[in-house]
Amino acid sequence: MLMKGDTLIMPPGVLVIHAPYTPTDCLLAGGMFWDFYARTQLAPNLAYIKKHNDWITNDDPPGDTVWNIIMRRMQECCEAWEHRETAIRSAEQGERNGLMS
Repeated sequence: MLMKGDTLIMPPGVLVIHAPYTPTDCLLAGGMFWDFYARTQLAPNLAYIKKHNDWITNDDPPGDTVWNIIMRRMQECCEAWEHRETAIRSAEQGERNGLMS
């Protein structure tokens, strides 16, 4: 049970039931965190939410224009993550090669 001032962070891709109940008035702010290691699950999960929006969430689904923007931005983020990981691995390999010389 969360109490006043508590923070709940649910990692992406975790199969848990999210069923909030508030017996008193409450103020809640939320959002999504996209994690590099869960990137392969993002598109299928978002597509599932869009397809089953009538029973999976109480939020209105985004329109097609917004949906396309979300998917394009997600692709850009995944490409940036991949580029960053490649650069880090390359730098680490260069450091190892420099130490072996």
